[in-house]
Amino acid sequence: MTGRTESLQGRSVATALLTLAALVALVYGSSVSYEFVFDDGLLVTENPVSSWSLERTPDLFASGMTGVTYRPVRMVSYMLDHALAGGHEAWVFHLSNLLWHLATVLTVFGLARALLGGILAAWLTAAVFAVHPLGSEAVVYVSGRRDLLLGLFSTGSLWCFWRSLAAWTWRRRLGTGGAAFLLALLALGSKEIAIVLPVLAALLAVLHWRRHPEAFSVGHSLWLLAGGAAVIACVGLLYEAELRRGFASLLADRGLAPQPALTFLVLAHYLGKMIWPQTLQADYRPFGFTLPEASLDGPSLLAAFFLIVWVVSGLWLLWRGRVAGVGLLWALVALLPVGQLLPYGELIAEHNSYLPLVGFSLVVGDGFQALRIRRRKLACGMAMLLVAGLGLRSMARVPDWANDVALWTATLEVAPRAARSQHNLAVALAIQGKLLEAHEAFSAALELSPGDPDVLLGLGSMEERLGDHVAAEAIAHQLLTIRSDVEAMTLLGWAQLGQGKLEQARGAFTLVLQVDPEAIEGRRGMELVKLRSLRRQPRNPRE
Repeated sequence: MTGRTESLQGRSVATALLTLAALVALVYGSSVSYEFVFDDGLLVTENPVSSWSLERTPDLFASGMTGVTYRPVRMVSYMLDHALAGGHEAWVFHLSNLLWHLATVLTVFGLARALLGGILAAWLTAAVFAVHPLGSEAVVYVSGRRDLLLGLFSTGSLWCFWRSLAAWTWRRRLGTGGAAFLLALLALGSKEIAIVLPVLAALLAVLHWRRHPEAFSVGHSLWLLAGGAAVIACVGLLYEAELRRGFASLLADRGLAPQPALTFLVLAHYLGKMIWPQTLQADYRPFGFTLPEASLDGPSLLAAFFLIVWVVSGLWLLWRGRVAGVGLLWALVALLPVGQLLPYGELIAEHNSYLPLVGFSLVVGDGFQALRIRRRKLACGMAMLLVAGLGLRSMARVPDWANDVALWTATLEVAPRAARSQHNLAVALAIQGKLLEAHEAFSAALELSPGDPDVLLGLGSMEERLGDHVAAEAIAHQLLTIRSDVEAMTLLGWAQLGQGKLEQARGAFTLVLQVDPEAIEGRRGMELVKLRSLRRQPRNPRE
């Protein structure tokens, strides 16, 4: 009888895993045909490190690796994709993202089954995580790889940690605990937000203690403290430069808006989108998110009340030994590093929700388990409707990431005054050769952000390419009052050359080449000036 039960359970687990894989393919499969977008250029196609051979992996851990290379595990994954594709093939990188996401979904299923016990509850937990629209940015955006790897290795680490808590021998505790620590190191190498792992592990330890108070031991506590200290020390070793920069910004008071209002609003926004992900966008400032003007105001106080209810509910449920308590607190704790407690470059970025969504999904799974005991049909019906609704919303969101034009057009539909999105749309249109549409988009961006040098440069380039050299020269002079650099001087040179002002153009291109002798546009412009000057010289009658 026991063998038959195990066989049925094995089939149920296999069915659950296959349906989860089918969900991922159904919702996100179309993304394999998408292009590189937004920061994919900076992090992947234009980043020489992404094309390194795998033999150079140790170089990623050398001192001084910062900026786009300071998350070494992420960079190794890009190097692997480049090696498999023989170059920067977008479909390979997107397919890789799907596989990493599927691996995380299956790991969430394993953790949920360990915590909740039931296969159906674990399936619902993993399904909600798999198709939740707030996580779609991390999945279909190649640059979201950092969050996929963070989610996979963090969840795997905590699953191993939970198994170490349940182990009855020190040999098994050391084995599963060691696996948990190694996975935590991989999570840290993917993204520094893994610093929250000791706190998340502590939440699981409290849950285990509330369920099995007789199993509590000082050894467990010391094991947790030692592991947490080691994780924090590794964060310091890997991300010392980045952490130092963040603390320097905090001490210099270079935050985006007054505290604590900003933190309350940002955290409440993330958590609110988990509950109701109706409107999603890739850009939240400026004008994409309303920044507070005071340390506390009406909206921030309302957000603070929401956060207090969230925390109190989590603590109460955790004290009762409920997984939902862990999930509520997990979601909030995992958001703290990106909640503007320290000045953070991205005001809000939906890909940051990927790891917190694991906690939210555990809340849903625990709620389903509790309802299913009393109202089985109702619980199953609600679960199917929830997964279907979230999946359909994600399927509607995924095409927004097909290319840059689609991405920024979709963002502006939600946040029409987002100046950066308007500028990015204009750049994307210009790359596609749609000059009139790009000119219109640059003009709209300038209205939203008057005097922005990048927008002025783009608009001036469009004027020059469309043949209005007088307007281009006027914009170039305006730009030079803001910043005097190679790009501004190059624009001036081409605008003057287009009007036949050869000596003035010569002077502009001379300055460009003095700053950057290898500037291609400067050298090409100087050659054209020389060629046209020769054509203007009077011919020798003896020739």
